[in-house]
Amino acid sequence: MGDETILKRIARRILRAEIETLTAERDALARHADSFLRTDQFQDSDVFIAGYPKSGNTWMQLMVAAMLYRLDPGHAPDTLVQELVPDIHSKAFYKRFLPVTCFKTHALPHPEYKRVLNIVRDGRDVLCSYRSFNEALGEAADVDDMIAGRVEMRWGQWHRHVIAWRQNPFDAEILTIRYEDLKTDCANQLQRVATFLQLDLDAAELAKIADSTRVDRMQDRERRFGWDNKLWPAEKRFVRRGVSGGYKDEMSAEQIAAFNERYEEALKEFGYPL
Repeated sequence: MGDETILKRIARRILRAEIETLTAERDALARHADSFLRTDQFQDSDVFIAGYPKSGNTWMQLMVAAMLYRLDPGHAPDTLVQELVPDIHSKAFYKRFLPVTCFKTHALPHPEYKRVLNIVRDGRDVLCSYRSFNEALGEAADVDDMIAGRVEMRWGQWHRHVIAWRQNPFDAEILTIRYEDLKTDCANQLQRVATFLQLDLDAAELAKIADSTRVDRMQDRERRFGWDNKLWPAEKRFVRRGVSGGYKDEMSAEQIAAFNERYEEALKEFGYPL
């Protein structure tokens, strides 16, 4: 048998082995893909953590993940949290681990969002946090322009967003949680969330989650694990001050007055002082 014939036989065997390997990998991938759903495929029992950006949505996302899956928040990387409680704006696909899946969204009310944890924060603090967020992404905006509505925001203006959820046009089952109440009474607010999610957690468990997600511990978690967001600059801090009323030392008196005048209805609706 000539060398050329031997080489051809070897080549055929290699090719056949490669085809078999590729076929096996394809079949495994297909089986794996079947367990994933698009992030526009929901069930009526699913819950949506919905709020205007910089209102504490990421904080609530972590706490809900801890409640659902009995995680220690301080040792749960953001990559894990994003798999368990998917952000529908950054994930194309997700996997269901429990009968009820919780999602994070900044969207306005939608007919498919039938059960909602609506997170609301004082719009003045939201504005300051949003400005800092945009600056970190190299998209700085002038505060006066933001107050006047001259800056195009992806999710619209704060007051329209919070009022839209308050009006509840699609008759969703909604639990509204104020950021400020989470800051002053986190464990009891988490009890409300647990009841809404039909979870049986005792006071000690909820207190532990509340303590493990304090701002300083969220910042430490960020330093250790970073964020599952390729657009976020690694050298920038995502978890900022995490305070209520911080706008008072970040906005001028004139800017606060302008905001209060323009958004008076929404501020009063949620009990924020002018």
